[in-house]
Amino acid sequence: MLEKDDTSGSKSSLPQWIGHPRPLKSYAEFQPFPSHEFRKIQKLANAIHGKIYLYEHLPTGKRVVVKKMSTCNVISFTPGLLEDALTEIGVTKYISSFTQADYVIQMVGLYQDEEFTYFVTEYSSGGELFEHVVQAKSLSEPVARKYITEVLLAVKSLHHNGIVHRDVSLENTLLHEDGSIRVIDFGQSVHLYSPRGPRCDTPLRHSGKAGKAYYRAPEMYNGDYEGAPVDAFAVGVMLFIMTVGTPPWNSAVASDARYKYIEKHGVTKLLMSWGKAQAMSPGLLDIIERLMCPDPKLRMTIHEALSHPWIKAQDQNAPTVVVPQMRE
Repeated sequence: MLEKDDTSGSKSSLPQWIGHPRPLKSYAEFQPFPSHEFRKIQKLANAIHGKIYLYEHLPTGKRVVVKKMSTCNVISFTPGLLEDALTEIGVTKYISSFTQADYVIQMVGLYQDEEFTYFVTEYSSGGELFEHVVQAKSLSEPVARKYITEVLLAVKSLHHNGIVHRDVSLENTLLHEDGSIRVIDFGQSVHLYSPRGPRCDTPLRHSGKAGKAYYRAPEMYNGDYEGAPVDAFAVGVMLFIMTVGTPPWNSAVASDARYKYIEKHGVTKLLMSWGKAQAMSPGLLDIIERLMCPDPKLRMTIHEALSHPWIKAQDQNAPTVVVPQMRE
């Protein structure tokens, strides 16, 4: 079981060959908080660095999400803690103001005073995709295909802009009011390539068990690793959970019996033993198998996944997704 700036104006993607142009958190630039322009509606959730609220932006009448955090916590990053508020802010600012990214949450404003930092983003009224999967038990292939295609496009956009997410998950995917998704939470993001120096096509290697245990790639437990394959692995786990209704394992380590079985026999054999594979199309089984490949060198890439026949087999009548509104 599952447990649980203003973007108007033109954007232009910076040349890919320079890698990412600056440290991610350096894009965070703050203004004084115009409290008279915002009306608090309700608290939505607790976060690692603060609390998340639903506000109304009075000049536009639009609802927005405000993550209110202690300024001290934002500017004083604790060494060893993977979740960095300033990195989350910087990535969202960069994506919203300097480039184009598909299906990624957009920043509305960024404010700070001595006591609090106010990180304001667009409001996705459907809440977490995780909750919809829990309620539905599992998603049909057409609906899962729609969502996972948008997640793949979001991750592709991030990688194109030199950013590795490292915490891709159902919990970090929101449903927007138009039925599309928004990927959020960049607090564990890192550079795909070096931000400085001459042209370099060799991906950086990273360390640290980032992300949630269900989605974490096995190489994250075994020293350093490249960033793009761990995002692809997490997308595969998302698709598994969406269509099967349960995580494949607790964590992708040798001591986990289900992971050990998959490592030896493959995902399809496990699903056959559960009596699930028979109800899944061969294409779906294949893309899950290849995205969740334990060996990052053999694992399907995001680009390959977007070209996979199962992804390309869009139904003539695309599914109409009704997004339930979060209760207020």
